[in-house]
Amino acid sequence: MSKVETCTFCGVPRFISKALHWESNGVISLPASPGERMVFYDAVAVDHLFDGISGLIGLDIDNMVIESRRRETRRYMERLVPEDVARVLRDHGADLTERKYRGKQYNLQINMVGMLYGYGRIEISGLWEGDDPYPWREQLYRNPYSLRFCMADTLGTVEAIEDRDLWVRSEPSGENAYLVKVVEGEHPVELKGRLRRKKYPFKPGDISFKRCMACGVPLEVARCHWDTEGGTIYDPMTGRRMVFIGSAAMDAVLDDLWEELGESVPETVIEAQRKFVKKYMENLSWPRGPEENSMHLALRGLGYLSDFHADGTSLRMTIRNSCLHLPVVGLAVALAELVRGRDNSGLRWELHEDGDLRIEMLF
Repeated sequence: MSKVETCTFCGVPRFISKALHWESNGVISLPASPGERMVFYDAVAVDHLFDGISGLIGLDIDNMVIESRRRETRRYMERLVPEDVARVLRDHGADLTERKYRGKQYNLQINMVGMLYGYGRIEISGLWEGDDPYPWREQLYRNPYSLRFCMADTLGTVEAIEDRDLWVRSEPSGENAYLVKVVEGEHPVELKGRLRRKKYPFKPGDISFKRCMACGVPLEVARCHWDTEGGTIYDPMTGRRMVFIGSAAMDAVLDDLWEELGESVPETVIEAQRKFVKKYMENLSWPRGPEENSMHLALRGLGYLSDFHADGTSLRMTIRNSCLHLPVVGLAVALAELVRGRDNSGLRWELHEDGDLRIEMLF
């Protein structure tokens, strides 16, 4: 990967400060893609959530997760792939030298974005050295944050470039390294129509971040260590690996699981997240009061904590502009139980059409 330009003051890659903006209402927005949003998420939590769901229901959900994520990635990438690049790569009569040059440059560009988002080290394969007509179909991932999502992203991107349905597989290629191959073949699962969540205008907020004076990234984010060669982001205060992912893609996967597996899915997702967070966070620091919780949510792009009330028997909170609402409910339950040292005896939650997530726990 070419040398990455970084902020001379805080060291954050310039790509991050230009592509993402931390809003005062708990949203991490993409100025170049209005309506889209990102979350700054614990990398280890992604696959652990799906592992937990699989364990609770006794069913392998890998193909469903990959299928759901890939179609969201394809939808997104179809808007981003430059027309001139797509035209050359789809034209088998085009000059081979130009076709390989344009394809390789675009492949490297996409890989660079993924690495800066924390997806792991992504390398092009040896197919580029030969005469394979589709050398962009193979990627080598080292230390991927989620093999499921990396496979799905590769598949969705290739499908967007070639404008055709394909499938994907992976094979080990060294320690924590996987060769991901997009292959000819039908999708092994066909998901039902997606539950379309109503889009809503974001409500305002009054969160104030301490920001880098040069690039504007919140200092709590700027303290993270970007290994731009290894494709990882680590928070030195917690030791946790972090990753940027599109909230719509994650929500879409959970929506599709809900549609495919039935009404027990929300409870299963919340329970899987609760169990993981309690085990993962038990010996780590976590937000305890309303101000800490509000900042924690906002820095991660999970919404704006507009109401928080806790007493000896109950806890109530409202999160405006919410996303990833099922994992967030599981997170809230786990943290409340850790603080109080006991399990809650009652949980009620509701996602309103205007994006407000309301959670109530009784103890």
